Amino acid sequence: MTSFCTVAYPMYQETVALASTADPRACLSLLIGLFGSTARIEQLDETTLEVTSGSRVAYRLFGAFLGANVPVKLRFHLRPEDGGTRVELAMRSDAGWYLSGTTLAEQAYQRRFAEIVTRLQQRHFTIVS
Repeated sequence: MTSFCTVAYPMYQETVALASTADPRACLSLLIGLFGSTARIEQLDETTLEVTSGSRVAYRLFGAFLGANVPVKLRFHLRPEDGGTRVELAMRSDAGWYLSGTTLAEQAYQRRFAEIVTRLQQRHFTIVS
């Protein structure tokens, strides 16, 4: 029996810790407002939000040339901390299974992840270690 190897899904991922002076409920509202018009949002519980953005079909047709429309899945986990909120953000590619990754795709996802973090920083979230 012959088999071939596929790249594990998700292919690209990154995590970032953020902080906000707002309480968790206000942070959830802010995140929903930030992504609500361009993505599918699912609130998993009181402290976890999952955002799916981009198009798998467009990615299959045009590849990494999509830029901001590469398919991503974001998971925000919020918890109260020091009078504000700590946000653990896990970002991952959501393109599905592929035989291999490419440098172009990796760069597209790195740019997309950086754009997301920059967008959050513009909305009063700060990166913490």
